Amino acid sequence: MKPISEAWSRTIDSWTKIVTAGVIFFGAIIALVQYLDHKEEQTAIQRIESTKPLLEQRLAVYMEATTVVSTIATSTDKIEVEKAKERFWVLYHGPIRAIGDFQVMASMQQFGNCFQNSACKSLPELSDRFADSVAASLSSDWRPKPPSSLSAGFN
Repeated sequence: MKPISEAWSRTIDSWTKIVTAGVIFFGAIIALVQYLDHKEEQTAIQRIESTKPLLEQRLAVYMEATTVVSTIATSTDKIEVEKAKERFWVLYHGPIRAIGDFQVMASMQQFGNCFQNSACKSLPELSDRFADSVAASLSSDWRPKPPSSLSAGFN
């Protein structure tokens, strides 16, 4: 076997270094593209995860309020209805105001105005409307929302 000349050895070494640098460069480009492709999705998931305790609390309060409203609208047990009315006002003046959205608050207010008026006959309808507003609020809470702009902080 004939030994390799020093010039040929340097050529092979130089090409090996160039190919290695090219592979590293293109690997970095591919990693950057994948990172940018998934950044919006990850931001939306992080938003839900960071608000999860509030959303779980909102769900619990909404479920209790829906139960209270439906009890007032449909129960024939006067004692149960009185307890539900007391709980309604606690929820209305406290937790719902703290974590409820505008539509839920408005439908809860309509329901409260109706059951205070003894002539009002639409409690079941208003109870349904309240449950619908709660469902709409909850469905928008758990749906990922993409950020309005990832570059908002760099302007």
